[in-house]
Amino acid sequence: MIQLLRSTKEIPKKFSIDLYHIVWYNKSVGIVIKTVNGRKYAYHAYRAGKKVAQRYLGALADAKVSALVDVFRCSRVMPSTHYGLFWDVDPGRININRNANYIIERVLELGKLEAAEWLQRVYPINKILGVLHTSRRLSRKSAIFWLTWFGQ
Repeated sequence: MIQLLRSTKEIPKKFSIDLYHIVWYNKSVGIVIKTVNGRKYAYHAYRAGKKVAQRYLGALADAKVSALVDVFRCSRVMPSTHYGLFWDVDPGRININRNANYIIERVLELGKLEAAEWLQRVYPINKILGVLHTSRRLSRKSAIFWLTWFGQ
């Protein structure tokens, strides 16, 4: 799992936002980049009930924060090492959001541990568990294994 970085630095209370840009956002986790007076800052966005909350990660100039943002950017694109799981379609044309159930089913049925780790970075656990409980394409053996794996 990806650990979020905490920084002791604080942004001054008086600032103006020049640009507001969302780099990556999923229903449960996201990275938000804000440009304030020409400097870029990264925030971790997450849902807290019905509200979206943000936690300050640090300045984007910081190497650790920049590396974390790059990890989130790369997680939204399917790695080429997982293309073999999708032999019947063009993997480059698979939409991560629209084809979520299809991707989750294939990775859980045929994927290795690296593919499952990527799956957990891309989709919230509730989405994965929902597919596990409702999918007819997963074998009973795979479904029981993954439900045990996720502690269900």
